[in-house]
Amino acid sequence: MSMVIPPNHRQGELGVISPLELDKVQCRDIIELHKDPQNVHKTARINAENSNVVDLKTRDTDVWVIHEDHNWVDALICTAALTANQTFELNISGLMERPQLLRYKAPSNGYDWHMDIGRGDASTRKISISILLNDDYEGGELGFFITGDQSIKPDTGQAIAFPSFLPHRVTPLTKGIRWSLVCWITGEPFR
Repeated sequence: MSMVIPPNHRQGELGVISPLELDKVQCRDIIELHKDPQNVHKTARINAENSNVVDLKTRDTDVWVIHEDHNWVDALICTAALTANQTFELNISGLMERPQLLRYKAPSNGYDWHMDIGRGDASTRKISISILLNDDYEGGELGFFITGDQSIKPDTGQAIAFPSFLPHRVTPLTKGIRWSLVCWITGEPFR
């Protein structure tokens, strides 16, 4: 008979929760950050696997990396992360990657199914947070694969937090512009 020391069991759920809501002024202030030249603008594209060919069917969005001078954004994110982690109970250490402001302009393929955890820097991602900043668009729902495909359109200002290993997507945008703030809370890689 083998002897083991039983591990501590986690009591919290590992699903999708809303740990924070921003008001319309905060949302507008975050959207306005795309005008600040400190926030590096890049077109987010995913290269086809094992190739330098851009795969627009997977991801089609503009990204502004939020400069550390805007630490009020970091404070909002850390508040959301701490609240979310009361449920998730993950070993987290903080915000190691800069938050990103995303803009999807119709027509856009959105961002196909993916996980936020991966290799390199992405291997330390534990909690993903997406904050919807406007609602005057069509399509662009946030989809999750938990027990099948489930899609939601969060309210303006609503933060959605989920474990970074949870498959998710942004459905194609058919009308308007969709703004969101995304970030990842890190910790020791899962083992």
